Amino acid sequence: MKREIKFRTWGKESKKWFYHDEIQGRHGMDPDQECSESYQFTGLRDKNGKEIFEGDLVSWSNKTYTIKWYEKIASFVMEEGENKLERPDIEFQSKVIGNIYESKHLLDNTDTKV
Repeated sequence: MKREIKFRTWGKESKKWFYHDEIQGRHGMDPDQECSESYQFTGLRDKNGKEIFEGDLVSWSNKTYTIKWYEKIASFVMEEGENKLERPDIEFQSKVIGNIYESKHLLDNTDTKV
């Protein structure tokens, strides 16, 4: 099975996501617009079929986790504070509830640092 590689970038001025298939090819974005870093698609979908990207907030087992790339194990993990969980069942058990730009209020009740 071929892994789908795609990214999204948050437009700080437009306050919307731009989706693209190359880290350098931010199609549709104003080149002068200040933007955040790009976040990669994990290749997984939540229990409702929504794509899970790095920087997404997911609800799993009554907790809120941030999806991050963890270099030491070369894998995406669910992070809550200092806890990093590598969960193969994330696709079937979790639900995307927001992201680190549009849903910061969801992190106020957790120890997660973004």
